[in-house]
Amino acid sequence: MIVKTLDKSQVILLRDIDRTETVKAMYSCIGGELVRERRVVEVPPWTPEQCDRHIAWQNMEMDKGGALLGAFEADELAGILVLGNRPVGGDPKTAQLVFLHVTAKHRRKGAGTMLVREARKLAKMRGKKRFYISATPSESAVCFYTSQGAHPAEKPDPGLYAKEPEDIHMVLEL
Repeated sequence: MIVKTLDKSQVILLRDIDRTETVKAMYSCIGGELVRERRVVEVPPWTPEQCDRHIAWQNMEMDKGGALLGAFEADELAGILVLGNRPVGGDPKTAQLVFLHVTAKHRRKGAGTMLVREARKLAKMRGKKRFYISATPSESAVCFYTSQGAHPAEKPDPGLYAKEPEDIHMVLEL
């Protein structure tokens, strides 16, 4: 598997991501602590409209200096990551890990870890010290980010929290 830096025109590749999953637990963050709740949730594929919204959102991030990375197994997209370029919470040393999805058949095979590793290198080259992550509260997402060293943010970014209050707002030191 290899990770490549992609150009803005390739953001449409996210249409190839199979996000389906059977989630067995969800997390919340209470008083800075992660709380696991057993709950089965079937995550459906994205609709064409959802794909269009994600593409528009990622294009906006790219227009603001964001970076698009793709993990590939041969010529097949395994995962995609968007690294934001705008400071989070007014901190110029904090970059937002805006978007990370690994297609179903490539999960738990290292694609996500490889994407985060490359994003870390890029962020460090840009003078960043940490990532801010607004993680989907699914067990797979939260456990992935904690395995990378992320922890709940002490003070969630107010703007990002207002947009995604159910997400687990995390910080990952680079």
